[in-house]
Amino acid sequence: MKTQMLEVVVLAAGAGTRMRSRVPKVFHTLLDSPILAHVVSAVQAASPARVHVIIQPAMQELAEQTLDLGAVNWVYQESQDGTGHAVLQAIPHLAEDATIVIVTGDTPLLSAQTIQKAASACTEGITIVTADLEDPCGYGRIERDSSGKVIAIVENKDASPAQKKIREVNSGIIGVSRSIFEQLLGRLTRNNAQKELYLTEIVQLAVEAGIPVQTVAVDDPDEIRGINDRVELAAVEKILRHRRVRELMQNGLTLRDPDRFDLRGNLVTGLDCVIDVNVLIEGEVRLGDGVYIGPGSVLRNTEIGTDAKVLEYSILESAKVGKRCSIGPFARIRPGTSLADEVRVGNFVEVKASQLGTGAKASHLAYIGDANIGANTNVGAGAITCNFDGERKHQTVIGDDVFIGTNSTLIAPLNVHSGAFIAAGTTVTRDVKNPSLVVSRTRQREIENWVPPTVRRKKP
Repeated sequence: MKTQMLEVVVLAAGAGTRMRSRVPKVFHTLLDSPILAHVVSAVQAASPARVHVIIQPAMQELAEQTLDLGAVNWVYQESQDGTGHAVLQAIPHLAEDATIVIVTGDTPLLSAQTIQKAASACTEGITIVTADLEDPCGYGRIERDSSGKVIAIVENKDASPAQKKIREVNSGIIGVSRSIFEQLLGRLTRNNAQKELYLTEIVQLAVEAGIPVQTVAVDDPDEIRGINDRVELAAVEKILRHRRVRELMQNGLTLRDPDRFDLRGNLVTGLDCVIDVNVLIEGEVRLGDGVYIGPGSVLRNTEIGTDAKVLEYSILESAKVGKRCSIGPFARIRPGTSLADEVRVGNFVEVKASQLGTGAKASHLAYIGDANIGANTNVGAGAITCNFDGERKHQTVIGDDVFIGTNSTLIAPLNVHSGAFIAAGTTVTRDVKNPSLVVSRTRQREIENWVPPTVRRKKP
């Protein structure tokens, strides 16, 4: 079989009522991506000529909002009438000489190798990918005759007590040529408990027609794990996470406790990175060599440079952090922020949509929003850039080597010249055009022999 002749059909139209959700089952997420995205990714890695995804028409808008699957052909199943009926909708879209592999949209641990194996094996008849499970409950059973030949797939709901003891199960992955496929689909019946068209009936129909039926065992039974409820969703996510964590550790990442690491996105690390306990990773995160991430920190869509440190309970989102920076503890770096090398953002500092130059520092209790801060500038405790006037956000530009004293307020739009010194407690409302001292607080007065009103009222 030539790879370019392979077409894959993904069955994804089921509502998944056992999820007890307003969201269709295949759109629930695993490691920050919908279940269906994991399946289609494995399918595309098998290099098929085309991928057909069968969904309900009502799912199309949600698919466009949440999925970026590249070149797939969406096929609609107007009414829910079984897996056989779903596949019938794909027939007009399939090439005459194609080899077809059908997979289910709720098996996110599926590998490209298994799809290729199914396609390669079905040169003459039908290939079923099977697995031997200690607990086969919920799966269709592979029924064989006394000589070991496959004679049927019996769905769990239709299985007799004797058939339910069979451990060999149907994975839901079937390989077949289009010509045989179309021939058998037209003969499907509703002789089952659900009165639906079951795709699995084509095995019995093939046996009756003398068409060869062979099986291929999956290498890892976890590959066929389907998801029907939130318990199974959590179990599959745990397997997927452990796989990725193991790969990261083999590539040089130290995790203080792998069981207390929450990876929901895609993490790329350099050498000798260390991640402490209870860290959450979401989206696309990249760490340079020697990066340390402290306990309880959250990183979303963030890039961190070599030898930088993110101390405990800090949150970074859509940010870029330079080399040898120090962030936290308890710091928040919001979207649009870029920190140059050797920047210090300390405890209870929030930075939003701002750029901090090399060596700049905001060590404690400050808010920096919509600002551009030069190299080696020091932002004191309690300093605030007032960027919002009630209608619009405004920019604050601060030069190099500026000292911003404790409890200063900078009201944007504002430019502060390099080398300026803003005294503690100052409110800056106008541009500072020279490297000068700026003081705007009122002069301190001391009134001697002053008596508070409450004391005065008590006097006779």
